[in-house]
Amino acid sequence: MNLKNVILSVYLLGLSTIAFSQTQKAFTEAAQRALETKDYYSALHYYRTALEFDTTNLDIAYAAAEAGRNFNAYKYSAEQYKKTIALDTENKYPQAQYYLAEMYQRLGQYDEAKTNYELYKSEFGAEGEYLTNRASKESEACEYAIDMKDKEAEHIKVENLGQLVNTPYSEFGAYQYEDDLYYSSLRFDNPEAKPSLTPSPQLSKLLKTNLEDSGEVLDGDINTTTSLVAHSAFNMNHTRIYYTVCAYLNSTDIRCDLYYKSIDEEGNFGTGSKLPSSINMAGSTSTQPNIGYDANSGREILYFVSDREGGQGKLDIWYSTIESGSEFGEPINLSSVNTGENEATPFFHKESNTFYFSSDGYLGIGGYDVFRSDYTENGDIVNIENMGLPVNSSFNDLYFTLNGNGDKGHISSNRIGSQYLEDMVEACCYDIYSVDIEEFDIKFNALTFNKATSDSLSKVTVRIIDVATGEEYASFTNIDGIDHEFDLKSGREYQVIAERDGYSSDTISVNTRNAKKGEDIIKKLYLEPQVITLDILTFDANTKEDLSGVTVILEDVDNPEISDIIRLNELGNDFQFELEPCRKYRVTIAKDGFEPQTLIIDTCDPNIGTNILKKIYLGVPNLNIYLPVTLYFDNDKPDQRSNKLYTLKSYSETYFPYFDKKEEFKEKYAAPLTGDMKYTASQELEIFFTERVQGEYNKLQVFLDKLLDRLRGGERFEVSIRGFTSPKAPNKYNLALGQRRVYSLRNELTDYASGSFGTFLDSGSLIVTDLSFGEELAPSQVSDSNSNVRKSIYSVEASEERKAQIVSVRKLN
Repeated sequence: MNLKNVILSVYLLGLSTIAFSQTQKAFTEAAQRALETKDYYSALHYYRTALEFDTTNLDIAYAAAEAGRNFNAYKYSAEQYKKTIALDTENKYPQAQYYLAEMYQRLGQYDEAKTNYELYKSEFGAEGEYLTNRASKESEACEYAIDMKDKEAEHIKVENLGQLVNTPYSEFGAYQYEDDLYYSSLRFDNPEAKPSLTPSPQLSKLLKTNLEDSGEVLDGDINTTTSLVAHSAFNMNHTRIYYTVCAYLNSTDIRCDLYYKSIDEEGNFGTGSKLPSSINMAGSTSTQPNIGYDANSGREILYFVSDREGGQGKLDIWYSTIESGSEFGEPINLSSVNTGENEATPFFHKESNTFYFSSDGYLGIGGYDVFRSDYTENGDIVNIENMGLPVNSSFNDLYFTLNGNGDKGHISSNRIGSQYLEDMVEACCYDIYSVDIEEFDIKFNALTFNKATSDSLSKVTVRIIDVATGEEYASFTNIDGIDHEFDLKSGREYQVIAERDGYSSDTISVNTRNAKKGEDIIKKLYLEPQVITLDILTFDANTKEDLSGVTVILEDVDNPEISDIIRLNELGNDFQFELEPCRKYRVTIAKDGFEPQTLIIDTCDPNIGTNILKKIYLGVPNLNIYLPVTLYFDNDKPDQRSNKLYTLKSYSETYFPYFDKKEEFKEKYAAPLTGDMKYTASQELEIFFTERVQGEYNKLQVFLDKLLDRLRGGERFEVSIRGFTSPKAPNKYNLALGQRRVYSLRNELTDYASGSFGTFLDSGSLIVTDLSFGEELAPSQVSDSNSNVRKSIYSVEASEERKAQIVSVRKLN
């Protein structure tokens, strides 16, 4: 088959009716004359008859195989190539091995085809580079086809339209518009054909049908009586029809030019106009028009097929921008699609931005296969893929078109099931088939992960973009998990985008075109954490100068298992940390003698940015924030039964023995009680000793540490202390006891930290002012009865009044 003549497959020329002698030579010579005009049908019949004289004639067997191959008589040709190989003991026709493989491939016998391709490469690989390379490619294609057998799309049904449309001749180029199917048919007699030829070369015309009748030829003069008219294509608003007008060059080859006509509101055609010479280039064919649309420029695009110079292969697809009504841009080769072989029958599906075409240059199932690709926003054609079974077959499959909804299409094919002109050789012709595409839902789950750690990543938003429309199809944010489940539509190309603040997004493509019913698709997306830099500068709040010697602690609040980062800068005031996105951190900035500061930094904040600068001013705190500190004493302590106003004991020396008597106080106070009252009384004392006695002693240590740091920093302070007593003893005695308790605090200062406060007391940097209170400040409900020691000594009320208190601290100038 001459691959230039895609639209015709073969024009059927008859046997010569001239009388000739019944000899093998006469039939052979007649066959050779038929071949000179590419009348493969006649040549095939002459060679078949010649073989009846001698079935072992090598040359005639090979010639018959070649004629049959060019007439698409695959089964018959395979038989003759096998015969040729068996008779060819001297390898006169090495290419017979290659073409035998090709015939097996067309018949769908892929294992036999692959074997013979490999044999050709092994035995005759040096005979010619083109066939050797082609054999390698087609051998791989056979493996591909075998694999594709198990992947036939169950949701696509391909059926012959039957005799209402199809005839033993070729029907092709079907396109559904509203209720009518427009198509071309090579069924019409040629009035200029020589009557001696049977059958005569047919003419093609444009028809339409509602599929309830056998169709009608389009009205007007669009169909001429002497030319081949074919390939109807409409612009986007259906106001113009493009078509081809072709003429025979010989019995098989034709040359075509492109025309268009306007269509009025009633559907009437205007005057035909031939496209400019830049498109209808002299000496070449321009055929198979189709109209696309470029959303960026808002202009329609004319796609067409041509064998002109400057192409990449034999037949190439070209395109031209339609500038205005009659102005067309310079044709450009569609290099992203074309191969070194043949590309034909382009079709642009505007609704899905999908570009379809047929080719025998890509890895395929056999012959011409239909391919689809995506038309991007930039006008590029990408993601070329074979449409697979059942749209494609081992035969030639061309002229794929699709309705706007994407669920109904048509194709032309000479596959098994097509009508033959002559059943004997099972050759020719093309029938139109319907392609019904059932849409179904596919379960899709996008799982999200941290690319740096491979850990699961929640709080991710996954967006689904329909590539065809560029619109968002669906979106979902999973706050707590990593699953993002969607119902996708079959037959689509989607872009899946995973996003989260603080992370670089991840994008993948999901193609549901070859998905099967019941199939689930699971994809993993990995988001790269963005580096968030935290810079901390520390300053003295009083002097505003750089503050060195500061320690900064970074704590991951969200993940306590991560160790804290601790940094000390002895010489400078700058710190830098790298934070992870969408985490909460606690930052503690501290230095001895300064009030520490704590920051909470939440990197989930979308406004936080990738560079965070914090200037921290550490100031000296007001020590009164640690006050008051209330310290409790045992009954008549320190120095029991004394009237002295001072004591040598420090508070710590009275605290520990007193705290050790906790159980005694609980027992004495609860002794006369029973049941719940006894338990409650005991618990009251337990709480008093642990929370008040012990808790306040711990507060004292904190206060003294802070005070000492400040004194060492050169500051001066006055500390005010008060002493209290319970009302058991006489008032004068109680005043002295309160004074001793104040003095025990002075002693605590003197002894604390190995006498660290002594220097400051001696120098006057620390002044302690005391004021003792006795019974007159005790609450009236506190017992002072000597006979009721349970209440006057061991009760919580009495115990709370036996105390000394650091009331306040004042900074001195």
